[in-house]
Amino acid sequence: MTAAIGVVAGAAPGVVVLIDVLVVVARRAVPGGHGGIDDVRIPWSRLALAVLLVVAAVVWLRVDEPVEGPVLVELSQNHGVHVADLLSVAMVLLAAAIAWPVRDEH
Repeated sequence: MTAAIGVVAGAAPGVVVLIDVLVVVARRAVPGGHGGIDDVRIPWSRLALAVLLVVAAVVWLRVDEPVEGPVLVELSQNHGVHVADLLSVAMVLLAAAIAWPVRDEH
């Protein structure tokens, strides 16, 4: 268990977010997963789309260098949030909206 925590702690922030999202979504999609809400399931098509969007957001953060644009927020001398990074934020927000469970009223 501690080895896994060490691997995750040394991972890129995007990978850690991806793992967190996958764990939360999987717990809500699997019957008996106890995602915190009773009688709630996410259809697999919505789950798959949400996971693909999060993966695409992480990949975009790695390949957007040619079109990054100006720095919006400087995090350190060598790191910052660029205009192109906002696309990843939008993809993660859209994935969260798609994967947000709807309570069955039956």
